[in-house]
Amino acid sequence: MAKKIIVIIFSILIFNTCTGMTTKQYSYQTDKKDKTINIVGQLIDENNEYSFLDYFEISDGRNKKNIKHRIKLVNNKIKIIKDNKEYIIPYSKSQNDDDEYLYIDILKNGVNITNDEFVVYLGKIELDTGEIIKLPPLHLKKYVYITKGSILNTINPNGKFNQYYNTVEEYKKNGWKEE
Repeated sequence: MAKKIIVIIFSILIFNTCTGMTTKQYSYQTDKKDKTINIVGQLIDENNEYSFLDYFEISDGRNKKNIKHRIKLVNNKIKIIKDNKEYIIPYSKSQNDDDEYLYIDILKNGVNITNDEFVVYLGKIELDTGEIIKLPPLHLKKYVYITKGSILNTINPNGKFNQYYNTVEEYKKNGWKEE
């Protein structure tokens, strides 16, 4: 009988410690959603706010689940401005690129970005329709996506996870106001 009570007590303690699972994921996004392209900056460690920007992933904004559109970067370099300094990054299509996404290495080209925001000049892109579009400077900001839940939520298929998505700046300023 005593063993059963000990097992029950330990089970309750274990499940109670797991009720506060929180995950945070960071990425860079444009501050206004452009329907022409989607651009996301991926960090080396997406769970670490202070991790360096690793690469950009760029895709056609018209992509849907079953319909994919190709995109090409016309220029062979992009320009990044951070802290009033200008960085030129060469670009050439790598073997890892498919026709739906462009991947531009940032860290491998010696640019270390951990700032909350910066500006990128991609220049011109060519859509699969043959249309060439000159993109304006893109202001990228660091965003945080947070989920809160418990291990019990993963057991229960109707379990609820709280979610938060906003700029890191806004999160630091106002915190997460749950409804």
